[in-house]
Order: sequence, then C-alpha cells, then structure tokens
Amino acid sequence: MLEVWKERCQAQGVRVMEGDRLPGLNEYGFALGRDNAGLYPIGDFERRGEITLFPPKTLNAVEMERMLAAALGLARMWDGIGFLTLRFVKQTDGSDFALLSVEEEKTREADVLLELRGLTDWGNAFAAEGNTPPFLQELTRSGALVNGVLTAGTTLPEVLSQLPEEVLPPEWANG
Repeated sequence: MLEVWKERCQAQGVRVMEGDRLPGLNEYGFALGRDNAGLYPIGDFERRGEITLFPPKTLNAVEMERMLAAALGLARMWDGIGFLTLRFVKQTDGSDFALLSVEEEKTREADVLLELRGLTDWGNAFAAEGNTPPFLQELTRSGALVNGVLTAGTTLPEVLSQLPEEVLPPEWANG
C-alpha cells in the first residue's frame, strides 16, 4: 500500500493490514466517486471466496457504520478526482477491522454497483471535468459476482438461491 495511504490511516486512527492475510478474515469494500463538488458513496460489498455480494451479508449496522465512517474519512483526505475503492478486512468473530487496499480507479465492484443502480451510462462521470453526476438513488437490487458473472435480484436470499451451491460458503447455502 502506498505510504501516503498508511499516513492517512494513521491520521484517521484506522489500522492497516500488514503481513500475510490470515484465515477467518472477511473482506468488505466501499466504492466512492469524487468530483470537484464532493464525495459520493456508490455502494458497499463483501467478498468471500469466489463470491462478491452487493450489499454485504454479514455486517451488522454498527460495523457497517464504523467501516463507512473510516472509508469516508480516508476518502476526504484523497485529493484525486474519479473513483476510489477501499477494501477492509474484519475478523469473523469480532469487530476490529483494518484497511487492506485502496484502488484509485474505477473497479469492477464500482461498475457492478452502478449497474445495480441502473446507471450503466454513468461510466466515467467522476473522471471528466465538468460532468454532473446524477442523483444516486437508494440501492434497490442485490447482486452476486462469481467468476466475472453478475447475478442480480431483489433480495440477497433470492440472489444466493440462484448460485451453484458449491461456490457458497456453508453458512450462506440456506439464504
């Protein structure tokens, strides 16, 4: 991770994941967009094995608030324009989390979140000077990305029921 992001984490009181990633850590991410007018949370996701879920399945409201606050705090320190994706890891049996990585470009997760919002033509709205991003309405669809293929539906249980059982963690197999 770039040294500048480590410094930003230190300033915000956010831990940074260093060393090898141990088993028992779940990955959560936040995609954001930034232009000259402000910062826009595009959405959040959870990655577990081969599956990336939109929105996360295993975060409770308090954990979500804490991670989103950390993501927004770090993003406000970024001086770039465009898309930013911050990934965190969290213990499965605790609430401690640490920043895993930062991508200062449009990621596949950001693309999926825009698609689930019906904003596929929004493409590079944050990257071009003078573009006016559209209103980000509430995320009303859920999705799962497996091997680059998006499965979408109204609810996460509906989406999970459409996936092959062999890609699901055992605790997700029943919705």
